Amino acid sequence: MSSRALHRQRRKLPQECIMTDEPAKTSKTKQDKDLEQQLDEGLEESFPGSDPVSVTQPAPSKPDSERKRKS
Repeated sequence: MSSRALHRQRRKLPQECIMTDEPAKTSKTKQDKDLEQQLDEGLEESFPGSDPVSVTQPAPSKPDSERKRKS
């Protein structure tokens, strides 16, 4: 498709439907603010502590399996 045809086609679409090379700054900014707020809250709740705040939680560990022991 020629650039002129593409330009004409883009004018017909609402702005929120047009894909761009970079993500919308408003959604990223809100996500960044939410993450920052969660990290700050975690830091306040865990202070003073020896371990830094973690963004992710580890998966739960598997229960120990029952093994027969030799007597």
